[in-house]
Amino acid sequence: MIDQNTPSIALRCHSAEDCHIIIKTLLMVLETLRIVVEENSHLKLENACQKREISELKHINRELQWRVDPFSPDGDFVGNCNEDE
Repeated sequence: MIDQNTPSIALRCHSAEDCHIIIKTLLMVLETLRIVVEENSHLKLENACQKREISELKHINRELQWRVDPFSPDGDFVGNCNEDE
């Protein structure tokens, strides 16, 4: 009995050489897919890091903006009253 969760492939080849070519081709496809998945994981990690950096830069930008103009667009004071900082 074949386990439903285990992928399987049935090959019907005209010759051993045909089977060998098909298997080699499938292995190349699997290797290509592995590389694509690996690259995708790397890009996801890179994207997450860039999002974090953007968030940190936005925070720094807000801090700098408050030092230049201590009032929000609504007119509320958002600056620091302590001149030493």
